[in-house]
Amino acid sequence: MVTAAVVAAGQVSDFTASVQLSLREKVALEMGVAVEAVTLTIEAASVLLTFEVALPASVDADAAKAALATQLADPEAASAFLSTASFVVSVESIEVEPTVGPPPATSSGGNSGSKSVAAGVITILVAAALARKA
Repeated sequence: MVTAAVVAAGQVSDFTASVQLSLREKVALEMGVAVEAVTLTIEAASVLLTFEVALPASVDADAAKAALATQLADPEAASAFLSTASFVVSVESIEVEPTVGPPPATSSGGNSGSKSVAAGVITILVAAALARKA
């Protein structure tokens, strides 16, 4: 599992279904997974966007972490990556460098530690300001 959290200015209601789909598509493309593997939770905190990416056996956790780390290497790169046709995201700072953690527990208990099940957790926090594109 790969997790990335982004804090952006704005209202939860700004993140319509089409904006959420666009954001999920960008993350899925970067991670090399189907858009259905990406969930996006929207919460108030300014706006906290939390992406969780379920990694199939064909995706290596270290490669996924490296791909996302490149896109979130600095505020300018992260702003370009997270901006969509509907929104411009202006990232102020990267709070936590990407790291791989243990995979989440599964109810079946199988494949403990296997990259084919969840590949670990990568957490990234980015403080950002969000502006609707004019």
